[in-house]
Amino acid sequence: MTLRAAAAVAAVALLGAASCGYPTFGFDPVGSGGRASGSASAAQSTSGSTGGAGGSAASSSQSASAGSTTTGGATSGTGGGAGCPVTHLLISEIRSRGLNGGNDELIEIYNPTEVAIPMDDAWSIKVRGSTSTSYATRWQGPTTGSVSIPAHGHFLIAGSMYAQMPPADVMLTGSITADSASILLVNLGATVSAVCFAFGADKETAVAAFTCEGKPASNAPHDDSASSLSNVDSSIVRNQNGCADSHDNATDFTVSHPAKPESTVSALVP
Repeated sequence: MTLRAAAAVAAVALLGAASCGYPTFGFDPVGSGGRASGSASAAQSTSGSTGGAGGSAASSSQSASAGSTTTGGATSGTGGGAGCPVTHLLISEIRSRGLNGGNDELIEIYNPTEVAIPMDDAWSIKVRGSTSTSYATRWQGPTTGSVSIPAHGHFLIAGSMYAQMPPADVMLTGSITADSASILLVNLGATVSAVCFAFGADKETAVAAFTCEGKPASNAPHDDSASSLSNVDSSIVRNQNGCADSHDNATDFTVSHPAKPESTVSALVP
């Protein structure tokens, strides 16, 4: 049995999937008011998206949705823990620039499930800036030697000028490029987590037409400039300790100053 097959069997045993292989994941289209039941061959999409990076998923290494959804906002920060009802990976923090400029970026992913998930070549990060016409891949997992996100742990992808603790697990292969953008976590062509953020009404309108969950989150004070007001250690973090998933980015994310990155070497969430 291959390593990937063994991981799949373990995931099935723990999460109760109906068939052999990785459990399936249902991604809730924006505005549908509940999670759609996914299948291994079902096309995953989001309403109101243009130039999306989605498509049909041959499989997904995420479990079917549990059906219950938390709503935004009691606390900010990352990490979910045993009380988190979400059963798939989530983008939990984004910084589009930092003290070291536009490449001082980070994208943090949180695993609220009970099993480790290998970030192999089935996974990718796709980005579309507010003035872009399509999505571009900014990270793709490796075919061998992948890093796994432990259960209740984090995975940190950072830009070339990221220089703080904790160290990044992997590096972006290209910049986020914009302080107003849509970022997708994609598994085998299916969008698993979508986060849109923007500054200013015009940028918000532009980004809202992309693949988002609800309205874009505010990314102020970042404003596409290299001013001292824009190049600051500020990020957007998912509320409710990384578990808020009301399918509205504006509700689910809060600006954090400073940023609060966590990686696979960070403490697990109880």
